[in-house]
Amino acid sequence: MRERDYYLGVDLGGTNIKAIAMNDAGVALIEENIPSETENGPSAVIDRMVSLINGLIRDDSLTGYRLCAIGIAAAGVLVPFTTGARVRAEGTRRTLAAKLAGDLMEEIVNTPFDQVVGQYDGYTEAQGQVKDANDVVFSDSNYANFSRDASCAYVYVAPQSGLFAPPNFIWATVRVYYGGSEMVIISRLISDH
Repeated sequence: MRERDYYLGVDLGGTNIKAIAMNDAGVALIEENIPSETENGPSAVIDRMVSLINGLIRDDSLTGYRLCAIGIAAAGVLVPFTTGARVRAEGTRRTLAAKLAGDLMEEIVNTPFDQVVGQYDGYTEAQGQVKDANDVVFSDSNYANFSRDASCAYVYVAPQSGLFAPPNFIWATVRVYYGGSEMVIISRLISDH
């Protein structure tokens, strides 16, 4: 059985640490919320966040799912009464950005090797024009301010004999932006095998 993908978003706040696992459709699979306990210092807060993430990854409700990306939003100093909705929205945006980057990278990796550079080097989807796996622009308003691009370049590794060899790797990079600001960048070395 093929594992289904899920994405983990973490909101590291001054009062609480919130985490949500979402599937490809953006449906919440599991959510958890624990106190940050900032009075114990930054290292303790990070330890609590790592424990929360590890606990969610091991949760039985995610059996049959494969973790594709983790997005962590940390707003810094939080002002009372303004944190909840704004920080949660930021966490959701970062999770969606990670998913959009992962989806495009998956398309690139699944393209025949000899077509990758021609098809994806310089590839751009303008703000509000990001497409789903069926090549249809997302109509959901959550995607309206996203844009993404890709760059791909051949990597030449000289054979031991010193003779010329065709490229056998491609370095692919995907960037996702929200409102023009870069949110996620992922790179991958792709082999021709």
